[in-house]
Amino acid sequence: MTAGVAVGQWYEVCSDTDVFRLRLAMIESGEGLLCNLSGAKALSMPMADFNAKVGSGDAQPLATGAAFSRAVAAAAGIDSDAALDRLLNPDAAPTPSETDTSTTTTNSGVPDLPIGTWLGFHDTDTPLLAKLALHDKVRGILIFVNRQGIELRRLEEREYLALIEAGQIDILEARNNFREQVERTRAQLQQGQG
Repeated sequence: MTAGVAVGQWYEVCSDTDVFRLRLAMIESGEGLLCNLSGAKALSMPMADFNAKVGSGDAQPLATGAAFSRAVAAAAGIDSDAALDRLLNPDAAPTPSETDTSTTTTNSGVPDLPIGTWLGFHDTDTPLLAKLALHDKVRGILIFVNRQGIELRRLEEREYLALIEAGQIDILEARNNFREQVERTRAQLQQGQG
C-alpha cells in the first residue's frame, strides 16, 4: 500500500471529467470503496489502481478538516476558527471577541438553513435526499421536497432537532450554485498547476 493511504482518509480524486472529494471507507479483498460526503458509495476500484492514482497525484490526501462541509459548519454555528476551537475544546475560556451573542439558529434552536439546502435523511430504510423548501418559524414546521418540488417530508422543529441529535441528517450543501463553485475551484486549481 502507498504511504499515507488509509481507511477514513479524505482524498481529492481527479477523473477525466471531474474532481471529487471522497473518503476511503473500506478496503476488502483488494478493492477500495470510496464514499462521498453523505456516505454513499461513489467509487470502487482495485487498491493497486488507487495507489497508482495517489502516486501520480490524481488522488491527493486532503488535510484534516479540508473536506468538512461549509454548510454543516454554518448550520452548527461554526463560522470562524475560534468557533471551531470552542467546539473542539469546550472547557477553554472564551476570548473577549468570542463572547458575541450572535447565532445562526432560530429561537427554537433549529439551525437557520437557507431555502434550497439539500439534506440527507438516514432514519428510513432507504436514505432520502431532500431539499428544504419551507421553514415556517411561526408554526414550527419544515417542509422538504424532491427535485420536482414534490413534498417528501414534513417535520416539526422538535422532530427535526431529534434527528440531528441522533446523527440521522447530513446537511449536504446550502448553496444553490454548488456546480458553479466546483467549476470555479477546478479552474483555480488548474491555473495554480500551470
